[in-house]
Amino acid sequence: MRCDLWHLYVTMQRLIVRTGGVGVKASARAVTHGLRSVHTTPPTGSSSAERAAHETGSMSIVLNTSSAPKKGKVPDFIINHVAPIHSGSQWLQTKRQSEEEKFGEASLEGGYKQFREDIKGVVPDSRVFTDPLRTLAYGTDASFYRLVPKIVVKVHDEAEMIKLIQLAAKNKTPITFRAGGTSLSGQAITDSILLKLGHTWRYRKIENDGKLITVEPGWILGQVNRMLAPYGRKLGPDPSSIESCWIGGVVSNNSSGMCCGVLQNTYHTIKDLRLVMHDGTILDTADPISWASFQRTHKNIVDGVVGLADRIRSDEALTALIKKKFSIKCTTGYSINALVGESYLCVCPKKSRQMV
Repeated sequence: MRCDLWHLYVTMQRLIVRTGGVGVKASARAVTHGLRSVHTTPPTGSSSAERAAHETGSMSIVLNTSSAPKKGKVPDFIINHVAPIHSGSQWLQTKRQSEEEKFGEASLEGGYKQFREDIKGVVPDSRVFTDPLRTLAYGTDASFYRLVPKIVVKVHDEAEMIKLIQLAAKNKTPITFRAGGTSLSGQAITDSILLKLGHTWRYRKIENDGKLITVEPGWILGQVNRMLAPYGRKLGPDPSSIESCWIGGVVSNNSSGMCCGVLQNTYHTIKDLRLVMHDGTILDTADPISWASFQRTHKNIVDGVVGLADRIRSDEALTALIKKKFSIKCTTGYSINALVGESYLCVCPKKSRQMV
């Protein structure tokens, strides 16, 4: 039966093309001898087909060539050859004619439009991307997620970063940071503003016969290891993306790897950080003056973190559970193990000092 119906449908299509709808009723009946009863409506929309009474138990197939509603018994099948008045194609054509699609800066609205205006005196236009192609490219990392940013800014130094963070806060536009873009869980993508580190973040300093190295986040992890190779040392983390991932992402994500285990991950091998905070304030944990100033200017943050740590440490069962969970490789969620161990901050690193 299914093959017969398909044969009928194809034949009707051919007849309509060849005859313009004339004689469809008689011809259709001639080619459907295997069916019990077939009814079609003529192109004029007359009710001659409806007047043909159905035999008991017969199947009714109506070829509808008129948009006018029909009265009477509902047929078993309706083959519709008339596009509805509000068809999808007509709607799409109307939309294309009435609405001009906007791309790039023309599509920015509200705080994003104002942010773009504000940063013109901070970053040259050559390092600001709003076009569909490059925003799509930067909306992809090594994960299976995709978020297309509205604005991508390539940041070349700390001064630019501070101003951009402050302007984003002023316009209430969320920001996300991107280093090498090797994130497996979508950490480096956003549908808001993406601040992409340029290849200019390349400060480095090796101390104590290679036991301590200070680097900016623009270095690739493999490059840093090659700097340390003459001293017979390397950084602790060894992720599979070692020749692609940048130090900025290694620190922010607490990278580890297949061989370094937990004791040599980023958290356990980092000594100090120079951070740009959410309001543009700089905190250098290696500088006692910077740390003392931060404790005064951001007392609410310091007191909040210390208070939370005290509450957790007062609960022996919870403290033991956290230590047990983080004794194995655990990189999901927040690094709450820092609340039961040594102090640890990780917010947009400027420079990091790591023990190797």
